[in-house]
Amino acid sequence: MVPNTFVSISHSLFFEYIKFFPKHKIRVITPVNTEEFQKGSADIVAVTGHVTLPDSILIPRGRMIFVPVAAPSFIEKYGLLDHPDRLAEVPVGHTFGGDKFSHTPFDSVCKQGKRCHLHLRQQIEWSSPNLLFESVLAGECASPGMPLFYCIDALRAEKLVPILNGWHRASQFNYLACHSSRWNVPYIRTFMNWFAERFAEKEAHYEKEFAKLFGEELLHELMTS
Repeated sequence: MVPNTFVSISHSLFFEYIKFFPKHKIRVITPVNTEEFQKGSADIVAVTGHVTLPDSILIPRGRMIFVPVAAPSFIEKYGLLDHPDRLAEVPVGHTFGGDKFSHTPFDSVCKQGKRCHLHLRQQIEWSSPNLLFESVLAGECASPGMPLFYCIDALRAEKLVPILNGWHRASQFNYLACHSSRWNVPYIRTFMNWFAERFAEKEAHYEKEFAKLFGEELLHELMTS
């Protein structure tokens, strides 16, 4: 069970893994619903941030870095967005979702140890990150926090640019979780460890790419929580 944002990073990993174990069948479920996971709808779930999953084993798969972004056409229309307060003046899109186990409210951004609460007046909430991404690309709204691995291609192609001058949604650690009763199943444990390691490698690669594009200083700031 994986988030829809994984479309840009994980599909190649599934096909890479299946080359080693061609007789294995992988069923990928989206979006993440940890309540359904708790009921046994999936063996493994990908989660981000602080989660409470009783009777589950969690292993790290890297850090989620969120980049505030907008399209160049959006900046041309609304001007420089260099502070979170400016988000109250422009259309803003963000995702909503989660459940009682995994929902992490997103109501503030931080910079150099300071925190600024968001006051959004023109906002649209999407349950689909794909719809949000397309809206941001089209210059219809800004995003105060998009996962780096999800937007790195658009940043590289200059279809999106960072905004808010270093203010950002706090980074969070990523995990894979499985039911404790399933951890000792060899193929589940093998897949979890392999996937978590490869996912973390990809995230580290994107971090290096971002630093080349926008500097080590901004990357370091975005990595703070």
